[in-house]
Amino acid sequence: MGAIFARGIDAAFFFLGNLLYLGRFSFDSFDVYYSGVGLLMVLLPVAATALWLWLKRKGRPGYQLSLIPLLATGIPWGMDGAISYFNSTWIIQVKERFKLTDKEVEILTVAAVGGAIAWCFGTPVAAVACCLELFLAEITLATILPLLIVVAMSAIFQLHPPSYDLLVSNSDEYTLLWLYGTIGIFGSLLAVLFRNVYLWLQRKSISLPPKKQWLLLAPALITGLAIWYYPEAYGPGNDLLAPLLHGGVTLRVILLICLGRFMCSLFYNSTSMIGTSVTTLLVIGAAWGLLVGFTFQVCNPHLHVSSTLIALAGMAAFLTGSTRAVLTALIFTIEMSHSAQVLPAVSIACAAAYATNCLLSHRQIRASLFAPGNEF
Repeated sequence: MGAIFARGIDAAFFFLGNLLYLGRFSFDSFDVYYSGVGLLMVLLPVAATALWLWLKRKGRPGYQLSLIPLLATGIPWGMDGAISYFNSTWIIQVKERFKLTDKEVEILTVAAVGGAIAWCFGTPVAAVACCLELFLAEITLATILPLLIVVAMSAIFQLHPPSYDLLVSNSDEYTLLWLYGTIGIFGSLLAVLFRNVYLWLQRKSISLPPKKQWLLLAPALITGLAIWYYPEAYGPGNDLLAPLLHGGVTLRVILLICLGRFMCSLFYNSTSMIGTSVTTLLVIGAAWGLLVGFTFQVCNPHLHVSSTLIALAGMAAFLTGSTRAVLTALIFTIEMSHSAQVLPAVSIACAAAYATNCLLSHRQIRASLFAPGNEF
């Protein structure tokens, strides 16, 4: 069922995006740069967000379907987040019908999250590791088996899994390990800032009085303006991951992700009560890794820095700094690169990120998926 939902959300995203921005009936990929809707592009995310908040507050049956207009109008929320949210709320709604216990709902919800991660990134082992490190409160055969089944089914039914085709070079240049440590520290500092501000904004949004609920549309307006001015800012971000890991992006795109997507994701995802996504963490981390590496390369032109390695290090560092899921970050990089050569550089980055996070935040980050009012 999860695979069906994933395919349906993916197809609906492309169909509605083509219809809204290009005026055509198609399931093909599209580029909003060629859209002729003009300034209407600014209002589309606002309208979709207003619809989502209204339906969610009313609790109308099928309100999860309004996630599709959110995605299609360009909000900075990864596809894995949408699939996880849709599957999780569906499980909660059928709880009474099938007389499920709270523990069974939790197990199925975690399995849905794992399936979404495996589907979107083609990394089934990392999906299992993520759920074990972050979400499963009790690790037993009864809790792990449904997760393994769902992740395996997601991998099987994903007929065209993402292919990154990364070429890892300069992995034996151990004199640059300090650079990866620097990326880890910097990435963790940004991740802690992102998480703390995110949770603070989320608490403020929940406590808003009814007459000020319209303020929740402000981040959607900012997102619309960003898409109108920089079309590269559009969309969930899943299509940005491979170019970033290849280093095949311009400095403008790197800066747009490091600053624009960072701020839009921070303000929009926290106030709209949808939570963040693994895609957001990976994309922002890879972009910051490239920016730090680019700055180092400019200052030291006689040294060669692998764009793939620094992007992987930044990606793993930001994920570790956000969640302390070191094992998940390491497995993500291995599965995406299909190479164990990345381990020295990425391990240094993850260790630095983990240590920095522990110094700045003393509370353990675990089971946040089920904490009341905390959808990070």
